[in-house]
Amino acid sequence: MKQLWQPGQLVKTYGLLDQMNRFIANTFTYRAREEPGVQRLGQTLNIQTGSCRDFTALLIAACRFFGIPGRFVSGYAITEDIPAALGATHTWTEVHLPGAGWKGFDNTSGDITGIKHIAVAGGRDSESLPPIAGSFTGLIDGVTSELMVNVSVTRQS
Repeated sequence: MKQLWQPGQLVKTYGLLDQMNRFIANTFTYRAREEPGVQRLGQTLNIQTGSCRDFTALLIAACRFFGIPGRFVSGYAITEDIPAALGATHTWTEVHLPGAGWKGFDNTSGDITGIKHIAVAGGRDSESLPPIAGSFTGLIDGVTSELMVNVSVTRQS
């Protein structure tokens, strides 16, 4: 990200964050991944592809390098910009700006988060906020378990 900032260069924090967010969205290729967890940052940088989780991890690492607090947010995004994400969970980055509070950056679209983003959980890292988690212990003859989730959004007037 040397093209965004050079040591000694004065930049406004919000402008740098917006540039980094757009850089990730415009330089890297989104790829839905069903594997759990987040890719290593080096892998995301080398192959220049990843899921929303991978892009979120990348921006959070960049923010923390500059001393800016960042966190993962997991939820849903209502956007036609990312066809593979429609109806699926989504992650984005929130950063804390003094006086402004937590502000969201969608690393997949390059946009600032807004009414099209529905947050379910936020935390320091992706492992602390899986969108769906649970467990089952034991076997019962003839009993199967199935979980189905349906998310619908209705605009309130």
